[in-house]
Amino acid sequence: MATNKTIKLGKCEIPEEELLRELSDARKAGEESLKNDPHAKHVYFDEVLKRVVIETIDEVLLAIPYKKIQGLQNATTAQLQDVHIMGKGSAIRWEQLDVDMGVAELWKGLYGTKRWMRDLAAKGGQSRSSAKMVAARANGMKGGRPRKSTVSILS
Repeated sequence: MATNKTIKLGKCEIPEEELLRELSDARKAGEESLKNDPHAKHVYFDEVLKRVVIETIDEVLLAIPYKKIQGLQNATTAQLQDVHIMGKGSAIRWEQLDVDMGVAELWKGLYGTKRWMRDLAAKGGQSRSSAKMVAARANGMKGGRPRKSTVSILS
């Protein structure tokens, strides 16, 4: 039998049944995440490599250059070393910097917001290595990039 009882959460009231359903769904999602997503067992900043290192519960290491992670570019070594695992290892946090990152997202190569990732990718394409300049000159002497050919299919 349905009850009409409501629970007050701050300024909001929510029916008890809805709250219980939401909690149950959240619990199931958490259990699924534990089964399917990587979770951190240990995290630290490697000062020599200049990387954030995450060891997962299945003993796999992930090392990410700290400058790729949104919010860490201007951090001091002490701030980078003050990193902690949140919850059951689903996220890591730099308290002093107010930066939280999901372990599954970092594992997938997502180091920040969509805009951050777009800007990060744009910077990568602007590199000015000597090898890139030599290749660009050689390609230019051949007439540059070939035009894309179009193929039309007549039916």
